[in-house]
Amino acid sequence: MRKAIILLVLFLGMSGCGDDIAPHDAQVIGPLDATITVPPSDPRTQSFILDFQVLDKAGIVALPEVDIEFFSSGGVLTGAATTNPTYLKTKTDPRGSARAIFSITFPACGTADQAITGNVTGTLVVANHVWTGTFTVKQC
Repeated sequence: MRKAIILLVLFLGMSGCGDDIAPHDAQVIGPLDATITVPPSDPRTQSFILDFQVLDKAGIVALPEVDIEFFSSGGVLTGAATTNPTYLKTKTDPRGSARAIFSITFPACGTADQAITGNVTGTLVVANHVWTGTFTVKQC
């Protein structure tokens, strides 16, 4: 019996180690969608810093050291930890924040305005937030 209790205590003590998944009722807060006009004189590639935060159910307490994943479309994710240009997995910092840098390359200006959209989704196992950038590349 004593041996079983010792094993149970050891198991319970280790079961909380390395748990980087957010609670089932956590939420992801992210930047507001953006609508941006790109004049012909602007650089063809631009980067946007997008800050996301993981909070508890009430939206009050930040959740540090939680795994968060980012997925992009219409552009690429850049940064030191990125090996796949459309995917990044990282952990939230002590404030529950995580950053994705989204880079998008615009086509050359043409005879008419061109609309382009890019998205970045910050997701936990249980929740996500999608940022959408709508870009209008102005005609030459």
